[in-house]
Amino acid sequence: MLASAKSVKECWRDFRSVAHFWAAMELNRSFTNAPQDKLLHPDHFHDFMRAIGYLQMFGVSFQLDNRSKQSPASLISPDSDWLIDVNKYRPRISLPENADVLFDTPFMKLLLKCKA
Repeated sequence: MLASAKSVKECWRDFRSVAHFWAAMELNRSFTNAPQDKLLHPDHFHDFMRAIGYLQMFGVSFQLDNRSKQSPASLISPDSDWLIDVNKYRPRISLPENADVLFDTPFMKLLLKCKA
C-alpha cells in the first residue's frame, strides 16, 4: 500500500464516517472469516457487522490528542458518523492463544510501519 501522509489525511477526511466499515473489510483479508466475494452474503453478514461493531466501539471510545480544541475528540464521532446498533451486532473478537501470530499478518506488518 503506497500512501503519503497527505493522501492518508485526505482519505481520512473524506471517508472518516465509514472508516470502521472499510476497516472490517480489510481485517477480513488478513483474518479470513469469509471469502471476500461472500463477505456480505447472508451467511457471513452478521459476523461482518460484529467486526464493524468492535471497530466502532474502539473508534468512539479512543480519544485523540486534539491540540486545537480544549477537549479531546474521538476517532469516530457519534454525532456525524455512520453507526450500527452494537446491541444487535454485539462485537465478538477471538484471538489466537499465541498472540505473536498476529504480528506476522500483512495487516499488522503494515500497521507497525505506520507512524502517528
